[in-house]
Amino acid sequence: DTSAIEARLEAPAYLSNGKAEDDIHLRVSFNGVLLSADSVPQEVVSAADAATGSRVMLEIVPVKPADGFRAGDYRGNVLLQFNARAPGA
Repeated sequence: DTSAIEARLEAPAYLSNGKAEDDIHLRVSFNGVLLSADSVPQEVVSAADAATGSRVMLEIVPVKPADGFRAGDYRGNVLLQFNARAPGA
C-alpha cells in the first residue's frame, strides 16, 4: 500500500515498579512525531516515503520526575498502533 502511515499510543507509556508514586512516564516519538494515547492518530510517514520505503527513528525517553528517579526494578510496555491512512483522508 502506498498510503501515508499514521500512529498513536494505545495506552499511556510508562515504567512501573508496582508503586504508582514511582511510575516513570515515557515520551514516545516515531519519525520525529510525538505520540500520545490522548490524541487521534498522527501521520508519521508520508505517502511518498511509504511508497519508497524507509527506516525511521523510534525514540522512547523517560520523563524525569520532579523528585528524581527512584532506584528499583521497573517494567513497562509501549503499545503502538499503526494504520495506513485511507487515500484522500
